[in-house]
Amino acid sequence: MGDTIATLFIHFRGKLVEEPQLSYIGGRVATFSIIDKVSYFDIVDIIYELRCPRHIKVFYQLLEISANKSLGELQCDTNVMELFTMYGEGAEVNIYVHDPFSIEGDSENEYGISGVETRI
Repeated sequence: MGDTIATLFIHFRGKLVEEPQLSYIGGRVATFSIIDKVSYFDIVDIIYELRCPRHIKVFYQLLEISANKSLGELQCDTNVMELFTMYGEGAEVNIYVHDPFSIEGDSENEYGISGVETRI
């Protein structure tokens, strides 16, 4: 007990953009150590504790990046099992929270930190 199964780096309150290159711009990063099995709803509850809206989409970075896909979407427990199987024990996993209803220039939704960009 006490061993970390995985560390999640949850990128939130930023913006997922596809052009010119898939990137997550702005926002914050919260780090969580996972020490026991988790479900999809456990991960979503963590994200809601970060005060993210309820209509978000959750993505994770794939290890094997193909020409057209570098993110997988977390939608259920099966996706969570696939994620941890792919990464293995002790992994560090980037999770990206996307708000599809975020409007550029809307001060309620602009949480980003100027100049911060993560290329995916």
